[in-house]
Amino acid sequence: MRKSFSIQRATRTALRSSARRSASLLARMIASSHRMTWLARAVAEDLTARGISHRQLPYDHVQNWAEESLARYLHCDPQSIRQVVIVGGHLAFEVDRMAALYPNARFSVFEPSPRYFPLLADRLAGNPRVRCERLAVGDSCGETSFFETNLDGSGSLLLPGAAAARDYGMRQSEVHRVAMVTLDAYFANDNADPPIDLLWCDVQGAENKVLGGACRTLARTRAIFLEVSAWERIYVGGATLRELDDLLAPFGFVLVGLGTDWLNGTGNALWIHPERRGSS
Repeated sequence: MRKSFSIQRATRTALRSSARRSASLLARMIASSHRMTWLARAVAEDLTARGISHRQLPYDHVQNWAEESLARYLHCDPQSIRQVVIVGGHLAFEVDRMAALYPNARFSVFEPSPRYFPLLADRLAGNPRVRCERLAVGDSCGETSFFETNLDGSGSLLLPGAAAARDYGMRQSEVHRVAMVTLDAYFANDNADPPIDLLWCDVQGAENKVLGGACRTLARTRAIFLEVSAWERIYVGGATLRELDDLLAPFGFVLVGLGTDWLNGTGNALWIHPERRGSS
């Protein structure tokens, strides 16, 4: 998730003790905390050993887990990860990190922005494992409007909403006409390709549009990473977390990771298809 723009800090909520809490409830809580101590310590030690701070922000935590623990979630070795699709690439720094972790993976990166595609293509030029496409991805093929804003990496097929202006000071700055494709159309002739191990979408509220044009693609996808909003529509017409989960559930995907901002419930989420785990 692109969090490069400034986020206002949420008001810190004071913890208050309750005199009415029963002694039996308190005893159960203490016992539960003792039982969980070993698990918390084990998780912290594992994160530290792999250079991950367990104090990082929730949405960063989920993104790091999606990148670094994909093979674990899919019950396969890192060499078995072979295809990653990134929609809304921006400058696609996640490609560098995942390419080092998954030596056999190939990456398809979609970015329609006239601002950022030249920088993206130049940055990844010469990498035989990466193909960059100057295309928007949505629920139909043709041409569409792409709305850039005053904030870095926050352009979208959708206009910024009231929550975007309130929390981030975001406003539309320019609009471009760009080519758009569906994932099903783009991969129509790639049936012999390996399954998509990870579909990564950072499209600023338009995740429902991407998924709406990807029914056949989802049938051969193993894990999905999405930028989400738990309750507010940051962009006009954007989907909420519940709506995205309802869309993915019929395809067999299960939400396994969620980290949101305390300001407005935006963040990142990871789904996997349990029946598609194992070596691809």
